[in-house]
Amino acid sequence: MSQIVDKFIEYYESSPDMKQFDFGIFLKNEIATRSPTFRWLSYNCDESLFIAQLRECIITNLEKNPNFKNTDLYRKKSIEKLYNILKKTSCNITEEQLAQLVFLLAFSKAKTGKLHFENTFFLSDSIQIVQKKDRLDVLDELDKFHKVLISLSSVHELIIDTCNEILEMRIAEIDFASVRLKYFDSFIPGLNGFSGRDIIYISEREIEALINEMNVRKFSLGDQLTILKLNFFRLFIHESAHLVIRKSSNNMNISTPELLSESQKKKYSKFEAGFIIENKAFNDFIDWEESVKEKDINLEPCKLYLDQLISNKIGNFDPKLAHTVKRQSIITNCDFNLRKVKYFE
Repeated sequence: MSQIVDKFIEYYESSPDMKQFDFGIFLKNEIATRSPTFRWLSYNCDESLFIAQLRECIITNLEKNPNFKNTDLYRKKSIEKLYNILKKTSCNITEEQLAQLVFLLAFSKAKTGKLHFENTFFLSDSIQIVQKKDRLDVLDELDKFHKVLISLSSVHELIIDTCNEILEMRIAEIDFASVRLKYFDSFIPGLNGFSGRDIIYISEREIEALINEMNVRKFSLGDQLTILKLNFFRLFIHESAHLVIRKSSNNMNISTPELLSESQKKKYSKFEAGFIIENKAFNDFIDWEESVKEKDINLEPCKLYLDQLISNKIGNFDPKLAHTVKRQSIITNCDFNLRKVKYFE
């Protein structure tokens, strides 16, 4: 176990009766005095070292995150979930726990507020991998579509060229067939997906929510599949861009804003790889669940774009013609639908 995680667990256990956890004191006394703090997380190291570094980076990311440090006191019942996952993974780790840690690694760098941190920490242990025998039937169709996507040179070039542009270097080729998909369930509002080491995690719950909205509006099964595939494509390229940059940099803890030069920041409207590639593909940042609620959504441009995509061409999508809705977004290093983020006490 790393010293920093040890200290966090020790500090948490030292005050069992407190209702609020004082991160300010902990960070000041236990991390700020340690130099340098560890933030590199090797993408290619062995599993045991990766887990040890992963756990440590979650805490050091929080210490470096000015949004998180805006507040010292956090609800203990929320921080307890962070404590539990770090405590339980000191020796062995399950598939679910790995997914939870990978998500927390990304979210620990989020540009968000206190309530979002608290509520997301509180729900982080709800992330569970969905087994094939229990999952939605439509995921079989999306698996087939995924196989089509990874066979298309146009999709491959879109991802690689975007990452080359961000890194300002020619990166090594990536075998997308070796990148696994894992569907998960969780109670975290609006969490669409995130990426791990050669794994893209996709929320079954958010796919089901999109289907439910289309059922209410009596979309045909064919039209539903069109929207589901376009949303899947959006999420796939979003998380693939994160994955490729992290793998090419051999740093699972790298973030796009740290890589962009000042001239690049003037070029992009959003400083995150996932958003950059979405905008390249769709000329916008589309919220498909909100879009299907629009009475005047035009499915014809959507169908044409999907047909072109399957034919190995990235078409020129016109969001105004399709009457799609722009999604609300902040940098969280994972894929969130912020319209769904609701706070609870």
